[in-house]
Amino acid sequence: MSELPDGWVATTLGDLGRWSSGGTPSKRKSKYYGGDIPWVRTGDLRDNEIFDVEGRISSEGLANSSAKEFPSGTLLVAMYGATIGRTGMLRIPATTNQACAALLPDPVTEDMMPFLWWFFRHKVEDFRAVGQGGAQPNISQTVIKASAIDLLPLPEQRRIVAKLDRLSARSAAARDHLARTTKLATRAKQAILEAAFSGRLTEDWREAHEHSLEETIVGDIARVSSGYGFPKKFQGKSQGRFPFAKVSDLSVAFRTNRGRLATAANYVDDVDLAAMRARPVPAGSTAFAKIGEALKLNRRALLEQDAILDNNCMALSPDETRISREFLFLFMHTVDLAPFSVATTVPSVRRGNVENLPILLPEPEEQAEIVRRIEAAFTRIDRITEEASRAAHLLDRLDERLLAKPSAESSSPGPATTNPPKPFSPASAKPAPPRRRRSGDAGWSRRNDDRVSKRPKHRGKSLGVPHHGDALPAPASLRCYRLE
Repeated sequence: MSELPDGWVATTLGDLGRWSSGGTPSKRKSKYYGGDIPWVRTGDLRDNEIFDVEGRISSEGLANSSAKEFPSGTLLVAMYGATIGRTGMLRIPATTNQACAALLPDPVTEDMMPFLWWFFRHKVEDFRAVGQGGAQPNISQTVIKASAIDLLPLPEQRRIVAKLDRLSARSAAARDHLARTTKLATRAKQAILEAAFSGRLTEDWREAHEHSLEETIVGDIARVSSGYGFPKKFQGKSQGRFPFAKVSDLSVAFRTNRGRLATAANYVDDVDLAAMRARPVPAGSTAFAKIGEALKLNRRALLEQDAILDNNCMALSPDETRISREFLFLFMHTVDLAPFSVATTVPSVRRGNVENLPILLPEPEEQAEIVRRIEAAFTRIDRITEEASRAAHLLDRLDERLLAKPSAESSSPGPATTNPPKPFSPASAKPAPPRRRRSGDAGWSRRNDDRVSKRPKHRGKSLGVPHHGDALPAPASLRCYRLE
């Protein structure tokens, strides 16, 4: 006896409609690409509606490959790589590559397509688990089509989809708000730094204490030094007197320790220094990349101990009788070095560019007050961004629960509604277009992609006999989901 509620049908995804996949025109023929036909790849599938894509093929590329044009309303599912199980709903006619499975809309499937789209979003982790194990993770159409699904009557499908759509829209709006919060936090920090080093942040304090600002340049209050080459024979030590800091070490300090650098991946000792003819940069110096793409990231690190820098780095060592190390470190966050980089194959900045940077220098007491106010403001901003990050994580969990939450009221078999509708079957839907059959074998049907494959016949009012083997079982949460 079936444990499903009245009106539900146990079936497989393969029995719900016509499945196909696309293809890739030969890359050797440029005339196959750059046409006016949209060509969807798995990277375009982000559980989104697809109104346009970057990929394009020509009519000639379509005609000379296994690519096919699918109609608007087709549900696409990624079968290969990191995007396994991700989906997209075509809102334009488009072609796809062979890594996309396609469920085509027809009179039987188009009404339940919104429910099936949510079903796939719920099953994404299951599909990924099945796809693991090879050199490149992948699933096949066979796996997708053999996956079990307990299908609800259409009225209940629509109720579930409407509820999920409303909750998902609220979740998306909250996620957009949190993303804006993070961006605003970054802009707020930059505004505080600009106010601090233009004199506006502590203008009231300066007037009250009758202090003044001095216009000078960085070269007058700090020593600029560059790093050294790091021969491989000296690399690999995890202990030593001095950390040997590379650009990657500066980035780690920037991301994980608010720019404070106390350790590095490599270390050297006095013997190594003598062989390299290198001198350590003193603690309290501000280090930064001086060459390559890292220069444009404008990341700074404050050395918490004497260190050696590699030759892709530069450092500012403050004259602490005139400028504090923290004040110089924060000042350098306001400087964009990218415009100073030499226009060569690999961008780089010269020592003279850094030495000639203008700076408004407060007296030592005001420098301390500026650092205090900046750090207090940054602490408040960081607390807000941390709360936003936690909220975003909770939203991720909420999205998962939206699809997986079982209803306690319907956890046992029974009717799904007070007046259960008639069971869904092809007979109760719009008539499907007749399918061409291969002569001599009533069990074969030719798909829209002209490939011949075996399909089970329908039995009675059921949509087909569930497949097993590679099948993914229908989750209990979808079998039990009811909306009151």
